Amino acid sequence: MNNKVIAHDIVNTNRYRETQTPAISYKALALQLVKTTIMFVNALLAFRFILAAFGANNDNLLTQNIYSWSEPLVRSFFLLLNKEITYTGAVAIELPTITAIATYSLIAYVLIKMITRGLETER
Repeated sequence: MNNKVIAHDIVNTNRYRETQTPAISYKALALQLVKTTIMFVNALLAFRFILAAFGANNDNLLTQNIYSWSEPLVRSFFLLLNKEITYTGAVAIELPTITAIATYSLIAYVLIKMITRGLETER
């Protein structure tokens, strides 16, 4: 008889746990993915901008890595604004980097609005 009571308690606790943990939808997951991605992209580009603005030493491995990781994200904006990508170590205000941050943020904003409208229609 004790075995039946224990088995019944296990079934009831599993049901309780299933109802307590909400299932995350694909749209909510996409929303988190977009937010996390834009956060990392903007942080990388902001770090690049700060390094260029303060004239960071280009022989430093950290500076080289930040520039190489962020170059694919800003290359098209350098071409758009007719600027060359130079790593001289001199103080420089990179307008293409600021433009890239603004553009990627705008794209993320539009995606977030589209996803949240989809989440509102689900409810």
